[in-house]
Amino acid sequence: MPITSGHHDPALPAAAAARVRELLQSSVHTADSAGSGAGRVLGARDVAVITPHVGQASAVAAHLSDLPEVLVSTANAAQGLEREAVVVVHPLAGYRATPSFSTDLGRLCVALSRHRAHASVIFDPATPAVLARAQREDPHDDTLIAQARVLDALTG
Repeated sequence: MPITSGHHDPALPAAAAARVRELLQSSVHTADSAGSGAGRVLGARDVAVITPHVGQASAVAAHLSDLPEVLVSTANAAQGLEREAVVVVHPLAGYRATPSFSTDLGRLCVALSRHRAHASVIFDPATPAVLARAQREDPHDDTLIAQARVLDALTG
């Protein structure tokens, strides 16, 4: 999905909401079904969407207004919470630069560690190039290196 309006692009929350709907219609292997070899259909209470920005969370919640039991939160507010399946809006999605807010590894770690059985990550196809350019400009920035490695692992 090409993002043209930065991190406020309506395509990001729309994609997150669409992924939630896909998950609710599919079978996922959860902690309680892992030993059985069979998945179970997730309920709305089993799913969360984690975004970096409050505005994104509000937009996702609006898309999912018919599913009020889906947890929609920011990474900062979701610390300590878990769900079987989580849809994560990557903190750099929509950016064409690497502001410190979006490269904060704590925020990324929280977002990527709220799931018990499944995580889907919504990211902007331009994000790898944005990170690569930032690394060329500052090749010793450990945060950028870690961000690039995590994104590579997620997309590789």
